[in-house]
Amino acid sequence: MSDKRRVNKLNEILGANLGRNQFGEPLYKWCFSEDLLHPMALIEEREGEGWFPVLEYVADPKSGLIKAQQKFQLRKECPTLNNQWVLCKWLPPVDPDEWRRQFGHSMEWKSRGDYAPISANGSGNYAALDPHELPTEATTWSAIEVINRNRSVNHRQRDYEDQRRMDKHEATMKANMLDDMKEAGTIANRPYFPSKGDKDYSFGGVN
Repeated sequence: MSDKRRVNKLNEILGANLGRNQFGEPLYKWCFSEDLLHPMALIEEREGEGWFPVLEYVADPKSGLIKAQQKFQLRKECPTLNNQWVLCKWLPPVDPDEWRRQFGHSMEWKSRGDYAPISANGSGNYAALDPHELPTEATTWSAIEVINRNRSVNHRQRDYEDQRRMDKHEATMKANMLDDMKEAGTIANRPYFPSKGDKDYSFGGVN
């Protein structure tokens, strides 16, 4: 079995246990560092002037007008990784209009979203294996366990924050109710002067 087929099988395990997106792709999967590419803005140094963006002139597909825009090029997402498998998380696609605002028309819109490397234990370092080391079922199940544990912690944190909001709302409601009761009690304790047309009612046991 080829390395790619082995990793695809492991990615199926990740998808089955951690969920899939609307395209049926796993939310988490192993990606090869050399395949992770991202649009990077090109800049150039002008002698004695500093650094400036590299411009290109393209035709707007809607208006047909030629306009200058910053030039982008696909480069490695993780320049510090070389021939390494890294655990990544799926990111939903950016709105196409927002994509055009960022990258113009030279970069193809990623309509199915993209995968970005995740950090290891919040350390800021990529969750990557050693160079030329293949993911295994053991490392995959270990990743599933860690991600599920983090999900549980995040879920409890969200529950705690939701409960705090509910408690705060309930306290506000009670305070408003007490204010209303105080206001009603003040009105009820005011002396009552019946008008000429009012009848005099008496209630037994009430002074």
